[in-house]
Amino acid sequence: MWAKQNGSHGKYNKRLEGLLKDLTDANPDATPEQARDLLEGLVDRAKKEATKKGGVVD
Repeated sequence: MWAKQNGSHGKYNKRLEGLLKDLTDANPDATPEQARDLLEGLVDRAKKEATKKGGVVD
């Protein structure tokens, strides 16, 4: 049996998808090392936003 999702998981996914697209659009020629650093920054930012807002994604 699958767990029921009561939150805004869909919004979270769409928000991260948009942020990833913005990141790749702004850095099309990033080296693997640069891409890693950019993604780590994005993950940190997403964690902070989710924590600050109690898990709510706008």
